[in-house]
Amino acid sequence: MYVAVLALAIVAIITVKFLPTDFSNQPTGLGQQGNQNVSLGSSIPDKLGKFDMVGVETGIEAVQNISRLHGTGIDIVDGFVVQYVNEDSAFILWVSESRNDEEARYIFDLMDEKMPNSSMFINRTEVNFGDKTLIYVTGAGMENYYWVEGTLNYWVGVFEGDELDILELVINNF
Repeated sequence: MYVAVLALAIVAIITVKFLPTDFSNQPTGLGQQGNQNVSLGSSIPDKLGKFDMVGVETGIEAVQNISRLHGTGIDIVDGFVVQYVNEDSAFILWVSESRNDEEARYIFDLMDEKMPNSSMFINRTEVNFGDKTLIYVTGAGMENYYWVEGTLNYWVGVFEGDELDILELVINNF
């Protein structure tokens, strides 16, 4: 349980310390993708393997949160942020949805280009995981993996636990 409390505290510190609070230049997002009326966050499981969900943001709140993490307005239409813990592991998952594959790839490339000069994230490495190529960085108290798939961008931050097991759970369930 200590891991869960520590993980949530770190997420809160990151959110408060590193994210701007001016939303005037942020995209409105959410619901702008054609006829899709189902929120990306509507099917987030409360339980994922042996992990319990302990926090979630969906809709416009998640879109603004994800956009702030990029340090600039990014044009995404939906997203969610979810935190999972168990007795000895904790991770957080950010997922954003773009209008199309090209916009999602653009956001991914924009994020990935920042990594070599980042003071927060280091050790950028490409990792093959099944049929996917993930990018690994360490920083912000987490082991981080991110990738793009279709219209979705994924970022998994592992505070503690078996990273490969957590990645497998995420990839198989989201």
